[in-house]
Amino acid sequence: MIHRSSYPFACLLLRSHYFDFFDSPIFGVNVVSERVTSLQVWVNDCRFIGLASSSDGGAIYYSSSDIKMVVEQCLFKNCDAGSRGGCIHFSSSGKSGIVLSKCYASKCKSSQSTSQQSGSFAYISVNEKSRNELLWVSYSQCASSTYNNPEQTLSVSDGLVLYANDNISNNLAYQVSGMKLDGLDEGSIIKFSNIAHNNATNYYCLTFYSSSIVFKNINFINNTEGQPTSSYYGIIFCQSSSIIRFEDSVFIHNDYRENAFLFRRTTGYAGLAVINCWLPQVFNQTLAGIVNHRGQTETHNISFFNTFAE
Repeated sequence: MIHRSSYPFACLLLRSHYFDFFDSPIFGVNVVSERVTSLQVWVNDCRFIGLASSSDGGAIYYSSSDIKMVVEQCLFKNCDAGSRGGCIHFSSSGKSGIVLSKCYASKCKSSQSTSQQSGSFAYISVNEKSRNELLWVSYSQCASSTYNNPEQTLSVSDGLVLYANDNISNNLAYQVSGMKLDGLDEGSIIKFSNIAHNNATNYYCLTFYSSSIVFKNINFINNTEGQPTSSYYGIIFCQSSSIIRFEDSVFIHNDYRENAFLFRRTTGYAGLAVINCWLPQVFNQTLAGIVNHRGQTETHNISFFNTFAE
C-alpha cells in the first residue's frame, strides 16, 4: 500500500477509490490488526490471517460516534472474534458509513457462547440514512463454534444498504446463515448476487426486522433450514413491518422441512412482493404453500417448476 509516494499520480490514483464513496480526507491503515477512532479510515490491500480477539472484531474493530470507513481489496481468513464480528466489528452513530469493496473472507468465526454472539463474518451497525455497502464481496465457510445461542453470519443494523455482485456461500450458523437485516432504510437494495449452500442448523437463511429492501437478480440456491422441532421456520423470515421485494430471481433446490415455508412471516405488519421469479412447484402447486404471510402479498409472472420431477 502507498501512503505517501514520490510518484504523486500513483498516490492520487489510490486515493480516488476512497473519494468514490466519501468526500473527506483519508488515513491509510495497513497494519495487521487495528483499533481506530479517527473520523475517516481507509484500509487498502491488506491480509488478515489467523487473527483473534477475546471480544468484538477478530481482525478489525471500529467504534465512534462519527466515522466513515472504506475497506477494499482485503483478505480475511481464519479470523476469530470472542463475541461479535469474526472479521469486522463496525459500530457508529451520527455521520457514519461503511463500504467494503472487493474483499474476500473465508473460514472466519465467532466463538463465544453468549446471547451477544453475532456476525461470524461481520457485525455492522450504522446510523439511519448512513452509507452501508458491500460491493464485490465474498464471504464463505464462516461459522460459529457453538450453536446453542442466537448467531448470524452477517448482522446488519440500520443504514441505506447497497450490496451488489456479492457471493454468500457455504456458511454455517445456528440462527441465520446468510444475513440478518434490521431497520434498513427505504431504498436499500441487494442485487446481482449469489446466496447459495448456506446451512442454518435451527432457523433461517435470511431474516428481516423492520426493514425495507429490494432483492434483484439473485440466485438463491441450495440453502438449508434445519429446525428439528415441530415449529417450522422456513428459509426466509420477515417480521415487524418489513417490506421485501424479490425481482428477477431464482429459488431452486432450497431444502426446508415438509410443512415449512420458503417465505415466512409471524408478528407485525409485513409486505412481500415476488415478481418475475422462478419458484419450486410444491404444496399442491400453489404459492400459498410457499408463502406464510399475514400482511400484503403481491405476485406477478411467477414461473413454477417441479423440483421433485424425475
